[in-house]
Amino acid sequence: VFDAALLRAGERSGRLDACCRLLATYYQNRAQLARQVLSSLAYPVFLVHFAVFIIPFPQAFLGGGWNSYLQQTLGMLLPGWLGIGLLAYLYQGRRGEFWRTLIERLTDPVPILGLARRRLALSRLVAALEALLNAGVNIQEAWELAAAASGSPRLVKEVRTWGPKLAAGLTPADILRGSRVFEELFVNLYCTGEISGTLDDALRRLQVYYEERATSALRH
Repeated sequence: VFDAALLRAGERSGRLDACCRLLATYYQNRAQLARQVLSSLAYPVFLVHFAVFIIPFPQAFLGGGWNSYLQQTLGMLLPGWLGIGLLAYLYQGRRGEFWRTLIERLTDPVPILGLARRRLALSRLVAALEALLNAGVNIQEAWELAAAASGSPRLVKEVRTWGPKLAAGLTPADILRGSRVFEELFVNLYCTGEISGTLDDALRRLQVYYEERATSALRH
């Protein structure tokens, strides 16, 4: 949906080449973040698997047998593999909003994972919003598409309520000041950028900030 909206905006505004570059940069940043997260997780995952396989290994030669060894190792790892696979499957954009909302509610209370997920969602929203606004998409449509690109059902639900308020003459900054979904830092920087006419710069700073904080949270 985000790709199609950005390309349509490029065609209407005569800036299709610029929109293609924005889209390429957007996905390049997402791919880079995914590589960083996977790279940060590789060593801890290796250590966990190494410990699970090596600790009961002597028991295979001390009377426990290989059946007991496999039960202790694979029996411990398989539920985790299946759980992670199920979460990844349900959290895909093609899955229904009910499942993604459920996963979001389950992961939010988790100290590191929940915080990192929320920051990643804000990073994606800001990157998409900047690209859409630069492509000439109107503010309401840009916010709705950016919320969809964030992958967070909570943000999508929040932005969907903005339509009547925007139609009544309020700006996103006005609405954000009364929102409990967005962090104070996000609200302050966005409002400052909108008032001062430097919204592009504010969005870029927010995107970098949330991307770095999300990556840092996952790394630690």
